[in-house]
Amino acid sequence: MIDLTQYDVVFLDIGNVIFHDTPVESYFYFNIFKKLNAKRGLDIEDFFQCWQEQKKNNQYDWYKVLFRTSMEERFVTEFAWRKVLHDWDKLIFPIDGSIEFLKKLSQKNKLAIIANQPILIRESLDKYRVTALMDQILLDCEYDIPKPDARIFQEALKRTNTTPERSIMVGDRIDNDIFPAHLLGFDTVWIKYNAPQLLLTHEQLSEEWQNRHNQIITERANLNEAFLAEKKLEPTYTVARICDLSV
Repeated sequence: MIDLTQYDVVFLDIGNVIFHDTPVESYFYFNIFKKLNAKRGLDIEDFFQCWQEQKKNNQYDWYKVLFRTSMEERFVTEFAWRKVLHDWDKLIFPIDGSIEFLKKLSQKNKLAIIANQPILIRESLDKYRVTALMDQILLDCEYDIPKPDARIFQEALKRTNTTPERSIMVGDRIDNDIFPAHLLGFDTVWIKYNAPQLLLTHEQLSEEWQNRHNQIITERANLNEAFLAEKKLEPTYTVARICDLSV
């Protein structure tokens, strides 16, 4: 049993901790593929092969190798983000039990968010009444420094008037959440997220796309394990969902 009351502040990521991140990711990449397919006939097999190869090298912006020019990169990625932002409300929804858990936890702990997210996430946090539960919300789009940069964690500590030794970081990304927090002296909770296939369903996504993206998610879990082994890192705690922690 994990006693979170021993910490002054519980810091939280958003994606795959509070809200599902997979639908946004899948829809963004699908629209990149769709545009490149229309422009020059890039097929789905080549797209996913590139994704798999680049992800093995821990390339967060792996898709940039697909573009022939910087102008094409800007045009296609802006198109994909416009599609995501237009359909944002259809793509963002809470993980089962996460909001209820945070309501209970907020009665005993100070909570704060450290996340790489677009500004629209503020509306989602308001919609699901998460904002009121947080002492601080620090987003890279407002602070101009993204995770895993240590400065965004240090700013969060400053704003909450605490120290790493009295804090715990909860996140699903080993590279963005667990490893940088560990280096600063936080205890950590790794959310070993496994998205159900139904989360990839969207009226504009083909069945083939959904199935291939599922494979990527499975392989990503293996990459997280490899990253842990490479860094000889052991998260303080590992759970499947935030509500698996105790209050």
